[in-house]
Order: sequence, then C-alpha cells, then structure tokens
Amino acid sequence: MSGHNKWSQIKRQKQAGDVVRGKLFSRLSNTIAAAVKAGGKDPATNIRLRLILEQVKGANMPSDSVERAIKRGAGELPGAQIEEVIYEAYGPGGVAILVEATTDNKNRTTADLRAVLTRFEGKLAGTGAVSYLFEKRGIITSPQVGNEIVEAAIDAGAQDFDQSEAGTIVYCDPKLVEQIKTAMTSKGFTVIEEKISWEPKSTVPLNATIAKKVLALMDAIDELEDVSNVASNFDIPEEVAKQVS
Repeated sequence: MSGHNKWSQIKRQKQAGDVVRGKLFSRLSNTIAAAVKAGGKDPATNIRLRLILEQVKGANMPSDSVERAIKRGAGELPGAQIEEVIYEAYGPGGVAILVEATTDNKNRTTADLRAVLTRFEGKLAGTGAVSYLFEKRGIITSPQVGNEIVEAAIDAGAQDFDQSEAGTIVYCDPKLVEQIKTAMTSKGFTVIEEKISWEPKSTVPLNATIAKKVLALMDAIDELEDVSNVASNFDIPEEVAKQVS
C-alpha cells in the first residue's frame, strides 16, 4: 500500500475512536484560521476553507467555535496570529516526510516536532531537501469500489485512483475536487472524505521492521496538536502490511 493509502486508513480508524475532542477542535480551529488568512472568509471562493468546513461538520465542532476561528483568521479578533509552516524531515529507512503545521508559536512547534523525530529515529531536513519528491493533489475517498465509480471520476477530470478493500481513493488537480465530488455523488456514489494534500511522486518500499518504526513516527507526529497534515513516501507491500497489523 502506498504511503497515502495506508496512512489514510490508519488515520480514519484513529479518528473514528478519538475521544480527545478538545484537541481535535483546537487543530481544526487553527486550520480554519489559516485557510481564512490565506484565501478569505467566503467558502464559495476559498476552496480550501470549504473543504475544511466539510471536515468540521463530520467532527460536530460547535458553530460558535467555527465562527471564532473564521474571525481570528480574518484578523477580527485580538490575540496571536496563526502561521503556516511546512517542515521537511527524514524518517527510519530514509523515508521522506512533509509536515504541515498551523501554529501561533513556531518555536514551540519546531521544538515539539524535533523531539518526536529524535525519539523515533528521524531528523529535520533543510528547506527543499524532500519537498521536490511530493506534489499537491486533490484527494477524494469513497467506501465503494468498481469500474463504475472510477469511470465517473475520470470522466469528471480525475488523474489517477487506488482501490482496495477499504474503498476507492481518487487523485486529481486540487482545483477539480468539488467538480469530481459532485460528479461522483450525482451518480449515486458516496464520498466520505475530500481534501488537498501532498502526495509522493514515487515511493520507498519498507520491510516489517522499518514499517513499524515509520508508522510509530507518523502516529507520533500526527498526535502533535499544531500538525494539520503529515505525508510520507513510504510503501508497505501487502505481505508486510499483514505482519505489521
């Protein structure tokens, strides 16, 4: 399984049982504020904000918290401003890692990330060291599989797809996420997630020993409150995935 495919499945399972709602809401609040700061308050013209607000619905975040986050991003409330930071790093086995963070204290976030990387045999890398290995893509996830859903997505402009027992993951130009989602749902298919994320251009296969270390590191990074997204270029072959699980 690819880095995105395997990690996305793990994250969905974690989120489904996540009871630390305050931490989740804090992360979503920062992400909303950053999106508004970058692209404005109107979801109709700010696709990134629109996608985040869709995630918020699924998390049942209180509407007043959402409004505060929007106002904070627009500079309408006092207090520290949110900053977006992208970190580049290496993990066990030489895998490349990109970490997106939204923070009101960059020094704290950097220190927290460095500590996690050190604990799990990783290290921070310089700007440009690994980012060239990734590209930003739109991602649409459905629990359904089959030729029909693939055809609906490709006809609407999708570039690529993955299918497994967990469903179908569609990859596209970030600007086409809403268009492809609409095409899929209009033909009766269910969309459970839509987002814009960094995807690896190629992947690094891992053995079971390294895979366990990489997944432990990815899990620890994702637990950091300021982290909004984490991507890697690892690949876990099916036989290794069975050993790891």
